[in-house]
Amino acid sequence: MKKIVLIGSMRYPELFTLARAAYVQDGDVCIVPTDDDIDLRQLNPAWAGRPRPNAPVNEEKGHWSWAVDQADEVIVVRRPDGTLGSGTVDELAHAVSAGKPIIWA
Repeated sequence: MKKIVLIGSMRYPELFTLARAAYVQDGDVCIVPTDDDIDLRQLNPAWAGRPRPNAPVNEEKGHWSWAVDQADEVIVVRRPDGTLGSGTVDELAHAVSAGKPIIWA
């Protein structure tokens, strides 16, 4: 079982659905910003005290680098025009600096 986090612009939730279907295997834990039903505190005791996945830890940047820290892989969901928003760039930079494998969707 792998823990996979998807990062990208929340303006395109359908792209998260497509990326999840394409890259996530049965049994993997997939953390998606639109998943209101996933409570990470139940998946790993190390996440105790963290907010739910759709609540950013870093209110200034609005990204959740803590999820990237716990992930085995990071899937970057690009906008339809192939670009990334500034928040996604910040999350991606964090993932790269943490040495996480990056998958482009």
